[in-house]
Amino acid sequence: MIQISVFREKDRKEIFSQSYSLDELRIGRTGLDVNLSSPQVSRVHAMIRLRNGYLEIDDCASKSGTFVNGMPITQPTQIRENDEIRISEFLLKVRMDHPFLSNKGPLTDRRVLLILLLTLLICLGYLAVLYFSLYK
Repeated sequence: MIQISVFREKDRKEIFSQSYSLDELRIGRTGLDVNLSSPQVSRVHAMIRLRNGYLEIDDCASKSGTFVNGMPITQPTQIRENDEIRISEFLLKVRMDHPFLSNKGPLTDRRVLLILLLTLLICLGYLAVLYFSLYK
């Protein structure tokens, strides 16, 4: 699950907070997963999705742009907990309630998987040696 809290940028007053599933969130003016009522928000403004174990946001060719921590994004951009996403006069804060995500990314990154695979292969090698030494 991902929780998104939406604030007004000028006074940082929370407008709403809601939890969503991690598949894909469409953010825009009306009729989407996250609705931001403003003429400066495009109908489909941005998307947040889980990709390769990371959350990323992508601007959907909006007119006013999407910003992460004050920087405009022009391509899919990884986001982490406590990043500030600005769309028009709105600030969005993302909180991840998912066991495999953290501030540093997924727990199952490629290095951990490689270490587990190598450990498994070593164990299988020892079992093969043990088997052939006992039943030879």
